[in-house]
Amino acid sequence: MQLSVIGVLQFREGTSVLDVGAGTGTLSGILSRLPGLKITAMDAAREMLTRLEKNLELQGVVAVEDFCDNIGDRHYFQAGQFDAIVSRQLVNGLFDPLAAFRSWHH
Repeated sequence: MQLSVIGVLQFREGTSVLDVGAGTGTLSGILSRLPGLKITAMDAAREMLTRLEKNLELQGVVAVEDFCDNIGDRHYFQAGQFDAIVSRQLVNGLFDPLAAFRSWHH
């Protein structure tokens, strides 16, 4: 079964998604409405992730504290672990966006 988001992205059940710069979980919350997605939320601010983890609608979301904007951060995830990487309002605040893109692509 294919799931689509406003006709732009298509996800299948079982799709593994990384929400980078998840904050309190706005985008993860939208994605969690699509059944069968495996969502991981990543943010460098522990306070934001704490709020995300307290949100009952996001109980199935795995939270990771970091941005993976350093090549040494690749240990957080296995190569090819995610089918899609999503983000909103993050890239302009990263120390090294190109390193982050390389890590996320890994």
